Amino acid sequence: AENGAQGIEQAGKRFYDIVLIDYRMPDMDGFQVMDRIRSFSPESIQIVMTAYASYEMAVSATKKGAFDYLAKPFTPDELNIVIDKALEWRNLRIESKKLLAERERNLLELNTEKSRTRAIIQCMGEGILVINNQEEIVLWNPMVLQMLGVKDISIGTKLPSVVKGKDLRCFVKEVQGIKKKEGLLSQEIRISDRVLLGTATLLEDQDGNILGTVVILRDITQQKRIEELKTQFVTMVSHELRAPISAMHGYIDVVLNQSAGDDPHLYHQMLERAKIRAESLLDLIKDLLAISAIEAVSYTHLTL
Repeated sequence: AENGAQGIEQAGKRFYDIVLIDYRMPDMDGFQVMDRIRSFSPESIQIVMTAYASYEMAVSATKKGAFDYLAKPFTPDELNIVIDKALEWRNLRIESKKLLAERERNLLELNTEKSRTRAIIQCMGEGILVINNQEEIVLWNPMVLQMLGVKDISIGTKLPSVVKGKDLRCFVKEVQGIKKKEGLLSQEIRISDRVLLGTATLLEDQDGNILGTVVILRDITQQKRIEELKTQFVTMVSHELRAPISAMHGYIDVVLNQSAGDDPHLYHQMLERAKIRAESLLDLIKDLLAISAIEAVSYTHLTL
């Protein structure tokens, strides 16, 4: 460009990696041109050339954002050296921007993944508890608060200060005492009036160092109560079955052996009583089948 105005116009039409600007021009000085070009092309590298070389001029050019400063007269080799340095700097800037963009993209993806993982943990029906090697709680979900019977937990809170009873603490110590990841360990844990099934494993970093313990808690209180009721029910049913069967067996034995003499009326009464006992057994069996059907439906709903 023959002057500053033409240079500014040309630099505005497309991007230039390097712009060489003479300080003295007919219409404006080089610093004015630098300011105008930087306003719409801040990534362009600017080099100032001048015949009025001085220390003050070099300082002023640097303050204005010039990459380098060439004093006239200069040889082609000196110009090439400055151009090569500027191109190398420009390439480094481009690579740096690419790395920065990639880093931001990775951070965004990581943040998105963390948010997704956090949302999944928050919505899980099981309790999630992560404890480091110093027995400090570092991660949990709302379900754990409900299971442990506490309102809130702070990061770094010691496990013994929020857990009632010793079962969970002993379980965590047992898992951490393994010192090597060996799959999942399970154990029933009692906390107040709740029965929890704890499943735990060690948490490792990429180098295999143990960072802590991950514990998954599932509330099985209702299942344990159902099992107790089933045990009581089986005991009761066994008694209810034994009594009529024993009576029937006795009546049939008397009839077969004719132990009651020759009285037909008496044998008829015994058979009638045996029939009544058999009918009561059939009613009990119908009740058992109905309970089984209800249980199957309930299990299907729970599974769905």
